[in-house]
Amino acid sequence: MSPLSGGLSLEEYIALTEAHLENLRELAGRRRVEQRAWVSQRHSEMGNRRHIREWRRLAAAGDPRAAKRGRDYLLAPEAVTEALTAMAKRTPKVEGAADRLRAQLGLVAGGKR
Repeated sequence: MSPLSGGLSLEEYIALTEAHLENLRELAGRRRVEQRAWVSQRHSEMGNRRHIREWRRLAAAGDPRAAKRGRDYLLAPEAVTEALTAMAKRTPKVEGAADRLRAQLGLVAGGKR
């Protein structure tokens, strides 16, 4: 039986099929989230802000290691580990000439005035 014999036009059939495919994609996405161990921003070693910043970066790139369920921003454990490693590799702030002069003059002691 063809879609046209059921009283649907070709455009209606295509729209119906696309809506069905979108529902299937959403269901598959939910199952993917349910079947994987995820790290929520509430339990992340990176803290809330860094976790959500990393989630946004991965989600914008279409990375499957980022998912969202309700208010939870979820990252795959390997994405958290990768982000923590990248954070550790960043170079520390280099002390400038002004910082050295303040220290010599005693204007800043232990980072406090």
